[in-house]
Amino acid sequence: SDLTLPTLASAGWTSLNGVTGANTNSARLVGKIAASSSEAVGTFTSATSVVVAAYRPKAGYTLSFGAVAATTGASTTVSYPALTLQTTDGSSWVAGFSGHRSVNTSLETPPSGMVNRATVLDTTDEAAAHDTNGGVAAWTARSVSVAGTSSGWRSATVEIKVNLAVTAKPT
Repeated sequence: SDLTLPTLASAGWTSLNGVTGANTNSARLVGKIAASSSEAVGTFTSATSVVVAAYRPKAGYTLSFGAVAATTGASTTVSYPALTLQTTDGSSWVAGFSGHRSVNTSLETPPSGMVNRATVLDTTDEAAAHDTNGGVAAWTARSVSVAGTSSGWRSATVEIKVNLAVTAKPT
C-alpha cells in the first residue's frame, strides 16, 4: 500500500485535488494548461502510475478548470462524483480519473456518458482517464462495476471549461 501523496511536478502543474489516507492508496489530480504541443510532464515522485489526458482548444478558444470533486471506496464499483458545473451552457467537458490498488479490475470501463481515453496497468495498480467526448450542461454521479478484487480506489471528476478567447481591441 502507498498512502504517500505524490509530489507535484515542477513543470507548471496546479493541484486540483489531493487526497491521501485510506483504502491503501492516495491520489493527486493536477492540471496544466499547455502553451504548446511540446510541454514537459515532469516527475511526480511517490507515484506508481501517472495518467495524462491532453486537451487543446480550437482556434479562438481557451481552456480553464472549473468544478472538481473526488471520492474513494473499497468495493468493486467505482463512482465518479457529481459536479455542479460552473458553466451550464453545454460547452464544458467533464473528465473522470480513477486509480485502483488491485490489478485485476476493468478500470478502463468508463461510466455511462464517458469514453475511455487512457489506461495504465502495472504490477501494483491500475489507473484510467475518461471524458464526456464533448460538452455537457450537467454532470450527475455515475458508477461502474469493475469486477476483480477490491483493495481500494479513488476517483475524481473535473470540469474543463471552454471559453471564447478575449482579444484586445485596438485603441
